Amino acid sequence: MTTALMLARVRTLLDEVGTAGFWSDTEIYSALADGQQESANYFMNIFKKLKENNPLTPLPKALESLYVSATGTTASGLINNPTSYWHLILATYAYNGGTSYNCRIQSLSPSLLYDLENTYLSASATSPTVYQVSATQLLFLPTASGTANYALGYVKFPTAIALAQEPTLPESTHMAIVHYAVAQMLFKDQRPQEAQIHLQNFINELSIIG
Repeated sequence: MTTALMLARVRTLLDEVGTAGFWSDTEIYSALADGQQESANYFMNIFKKLKENNPLTPLPKALESLYVSATGTTASGLINNPTSYWHLILATYAYNGGTSYNCRIQSLSPSLLYDLENTYLSASATSPTVYQVSATQLLFLPTASGTANYALGYVKFPTAIALAQEPTLPESTHMAIVHYAVAQMLFKDQRPQEAQIHLQNFINELSIIG
């Protein structure tokens, strides 16, 4: 569905066909944007859980449109997250501009300093590591003595639905997003019982996708 069709579908389910009445277009677009992000969160959480047991778990199809890549160079090993960065999927690192090797991906944890000083776990030119050291930065190790090349494959945040912005997630998620938006409007109108029905429809639609 286009953004315009999603807006119209929300109004139909709210028994408010045609022009804006109780709920403004801006309010509904905001709720649609929230619904799209919550849909992405649903599939990301499933992906993370499955990946704990199987590192080769593929990215859910509903998130494939959010997968992007970036390349660059670094002398210190520390880089800022790319634009709209959400979750790192893979990374390669070429120490001192040499051969690129896949990185071990680690999150920030109390064991970080232990890892850095542990000979067995420490990164090397042929077995590099990338750490999510803060909410905004990644750290590649080992630190190059010159310039190192890196490549990232990551999932970005979906672009918020708005008047001139079409949905980022695929068509299969659009009805779920609509139900989420309807639920938010009904909650705002203090109609929780009806809102809960649409929230359950939101979950049902996403579970069908997988």
